[in-house]
Amino acid sequence: MNIPCTLIKGGIEMNESILDSVKQDVGGIEADNTDFDHDIITFINNALWRLNTLGIGIDDFRISDRTATWNDFVGDTTDKSIDSIKAYVVDSVRYSFDPPTIGSVMTAVEKRLDKNEWLLQATSDKTT
Repeated sequence: MNIPCTLIKGGIEMNESILDSVKQDVGGIEADNTDFDHDIITFINNALWRLNTLGIGIDDFRISDRTATWNDFVGDTTDKSIDSIKAYVVDSVRYSFDPPTIGSVMTAVEKRLDKNEWLLQATSDKTT
């Protein structure tokens, strides 16, 4: 009897679709609702590119649909910061897709993104 095995790192299901998980976390958008996929994919790729410039993830990684997974982005790393990577992508997409309307909230999100970028770069295994 074969039992399916799910690779989990730091609470993240690594075989989970990047697009589907970000859509759910950003606004509770169901996987089968593709109305906003083009915009969300653009924002995801922007966040992944920024992470890549910090030395995180597979070089030149991009998503084009729901088939790309978190494991595809981080590769076979034992990176313990996968939760922070996903949180950064989700915060970045949320900030672009549905920006806060209150100035103090916007500033707080910007500071959190900046801090997470710094921490992720500081803990990155790659050298840039």
